[in-house]
Amino acid sequence: MKTAIFLFCLFNFCVLFNLVHAQNNEKITQLLLNPHESKMISRGDNHPEIDLSIDSLDKILILLHHRIEIKEIKNYFRLSDQKFRSKIDILKNNAFIKEYNNTYLPTVMVIGLNDGVIMKSNAEIFATPIINLIENKNNEIKNKYFQIKAFEKIPLDTASLFIYSNVLLDNWQINNVEKLFLKKPRTERHGKNYYMSLHEKEINSPIESFGIYGNQAISKKDYVVCIYGNSRYTEYSQKRIKKAEKDYLNLINHPSQKINYPIIDSLSTQQLSEIASLITDDLVKIFENRKEELHKFFIESKYSEEITFEEYFIWFYHILYTLVTNKLTEKKIIYNPNINYIYFYKN
Repeated sequence: MKTAIFLFCLFNFCVLFNLVHAQNNEKITQLLLNPHESKMISRGDNHPEIDLSIDSLDKILILLHHRIEIKEIKNYFRLSDQKFRSKIDILKNNAFIKEYNNTYLPTVMVIGLNDGVIMKSNAEIFATPIINLIENKNNEIKNKYFQIKAFEKIPLDTASLFIYSNVLLDNWQINNVEKLFLKKPRTERHGKNYYMSLHEKEINSPIESFGIYGNQAISKKDYVVCIYGNSRYTEYSQKRIKKAEKDYLNLINHPSQKINYPIIDSLSTQQLSEIASLITDDLVKIFENRKEELHKFFIESKYSEEITFEEYFIWFYHILYTLVTNKLTEKKIIYNPNINYIYFYKN
């Protein structure tokens, strides 16, 4: 009788164990179902020394962010203690994880879809004053734009995504925000300073994760071709880049030919910086005036256990300026945001 009871209990335990194991695996499968794009803010040779997409290192960071237990991660990937330890050592040596309460947490910002929804909602209170600021400065913005030789044959409507998003908020502005508001160097990792993030993206979405606008630069011997937008890596966008390069090289050989893309030199770069500076001080004041709220967003999130406020803010800012860009489009200040903007730097 005792043997029968023991066997019955053992059977039930095995069934329960297998059920829990299957549920854990299903949860992990769902968390990893969508792709995650690796994003970085860096300068010069400040960049990672490892590829997180190799050996599921990025997936381990994603699961740790979602507080999946180590034993579940090892079971899911069928990793021995030694193999798991080797992956952890790689991540630790590159300062991508830290020990926390008998587990590990990522020190890069993993932004899942739900995280992005929360951050976008929190960004709303900043979007309106930034839009008002841009509208109030619009006449000055236009006057300075029309003084730039590189854009003299390009209508402002055509270049509006580049000017009102890339110049005022992103590439020509973000260093100002870091210097005047954050006032700290970028996160140090293995002797390098850069910000790093993994952004979840919906499967088959034609735009990049969270619709964030950004730059892609392709350096050539005598020039750099850049594209600004949020669908930079589609086949269509890459074809446009090749077509633009062909037009640029044709212009070099035939100077009388026309080209529909600005060729930015050192003077143009300075003039664009002057456009960005039109809103810099007031933009920083907007953040300073609501700094307590920004810290509250950070402290109430799981990111306060993982990363610094500065790293949190810089990715929050990306979601914020994307929101502002889309609202400026609704106001017809920006036209054709779905057409990524191509421009050249002249070496």
